[in-house]
Amino acid sequence: MKFRSFPYPIFVTIIYFLIGASTNHWDYNWLVYLTVPIYYSLVPSDRSVKKQEPPKKHEDWSNF
Repeated sequence: MKFRSFPYPIFVTIIYFLIGASTNHWDYNWLVYLTVPIYYSLVPSDRSVKKQEPPKKHEDWSNF
C-alpha cells in the first residue's frame, strides 16, 4: 500500500470530529492536526523510490 496516497488529513479530520462530539471538548482537539506533518515526514516519498526518466526530446517538425 502506498502510504503517501493515504488521505491522512481527511482521516485526522474525522478523528477530530469524533473526539470532539464524544467528549464535547473542542478546545485542545486541534492538536491532532499537528500529527499531519509528523506523518508526512516519517512516510517516505514516492519520488525517492522511483528512478527518474531522462527528459524526452522534442519531435522534429521540419518534416511537414
